Formats: sequence, C-alpha cells, structure tokens
Amino acid sequence: MELSETLRTRNCELCLEWIPGDKNQLADDLTNQKYDHLPSDRRVQFVGGDAKWLVLSQLMQKANEFHEELALERKRKPRETIREKAKKKRRIDPW
Repeated sequence: MELSETLRTRNCELCLEWIPGDKNQLADDLTNQKYDHLPSDRRVQFVGGDAKWLVLSQLMQKANEFHEELALERKRKPRETIREKAKKKRRIDPW
C-alpha cells in the first residue's frame, strides 16, 4: 500500500519484468550485499524512522487504537472458560 501510494502521489508507474537470475548479476550482488561495483555517490542511506510514510503512520495509529479498545473490552468482559465455550458451541452446532 505504501509503495502504491508513493507512486500515485508522484504520478509514477512501476513496470516489473522478470529476468532470469543468471542474466541479472546486479540483482544477485545486491541480494548478497556486494556493492563494490556500484558508485558510492549514488547510494542512499535509508533510515526507517526518518522516512515520511504516507500510509504506514495512519495504519499504525489505527492499529494502536484497535489494540487499546480490545484491551479495554477484555478487561470489561470476563473470558469464557473452555467448558462454557464447548456448551455454547453444542447449542449452536450439534455436530
């Protein structure tokens, strides 16, 4: 979602094309953290905490709100025992 929104706000498209591994040494080198042949002036140090997220920050906020609501509900309502759950299930589904 984050990538999709970032591309949308920048009016960009992402076109992916599969290339066999034996014909894409660059991808293998990046995967294996071999950066020798890449120009150092083109490297960007990514720090996740410094990034401006378009979707993730809102998603995390909603997840925290949900977690807090769930914790309050669990405190308010006592948990059913396993035996009570089994009885309830038998009433609903006799098989």
